Amino acid sequence: VHQLIERGRLLMASHQEAFHHHTGDALFAGRHHPLARQKALLPDQLAPFRQLCLNTLGSPAPASTHPRRWLAPSYLMLLDMTRLGFGWAELPSWMAQTFGRDELVQLDVAGWPRPIPIDLVWSPGRRPGLAAAWVRQFLAGMSGEPLSPA
Repeated sequence: VHQLIERGRLLMASHQEAFHHHTGDALFAGRHHPLARQKALLPDQLAPFRQLCLNTLGSPAPASTHPRRWLAPSYLMLLDMTRLGFGWAELPSWMAQTFGRDELVQLDVAGWPRPIPIDLVWSPGRRPGLAAAWVRQFLAGMSGEPLSPA
């Protein structure tokens, strides 16, 4: 990776000169699901309800000890199954807000939402181009904080 960055053939990767940003996944249910009306849930209180999980083709089934679990082959299907009230799911917050509109409710569960780190990396000797500058500005705008070297 380091050699590709130095040669200018790779702009983004996970390496030394990284800028960190956090986005998050949260737990969601359809607005008519029984969990959508509950506040201050503990993770154990989700057990009686079906968990919906992403399981893309070719990937191993997600590790879960949940007794009632259905799998979806794509985020779009996972979002639709959640929206239609088949259960609750972990979804990227941006996706639920963008495509779930007013049909999904973020569940108030202890320990959620969980941040997901994103690394943006470039060669210190090479100035990022327009697209990379846009990505950097976009990530900084999502957090509301300036990006800083790791």
